[in-house]
Amino acid sequence: MFNFFKKTDQSDGDDNSKKEKLASIEFYIQDPDDPKPRVSINIDDYDEDSVNSLCKIVNVLADDTLVLETYNIIQTFLLQEEREDILLKVLTNISQQKTIKSKFKNADRSSEPYIKPSELK
Repeated sequence: MFNFFKKTDQSDGDDNSKKEKLASIEFYIQDPDDPKPRVSINIDDYDEDSVNSLCKIVNVLADDTLVLETYNIIQTFLLQEEREDILLKVLTNISQQKTIKSKFKNADRSSEPYIKPSELK
């Protein structure tokens, strides 16, 4: 679904074979002392495909599973790179945030039934 850490092959050389991005949203931090990330939104054109692509991205951002999916991508990437030390730092930092705690907590509950058999008595 997401591929944040995809390594791009710079040796292609053929600019025509590269697909242009219809839309993108980038979150970034310029200053480590600034607590708020910045957002850069890019749209190729104002045509229907570009606008629909931007809307798809916004809809993904609104989905609760984005946090968990992003964590899984980070974890997979760091394990492939054999950087368990960095993964531990990331896990420690993320686990201290309220947002991630609630997302993991809700994800754990999603496999439980809404009404437990013990509540039916």
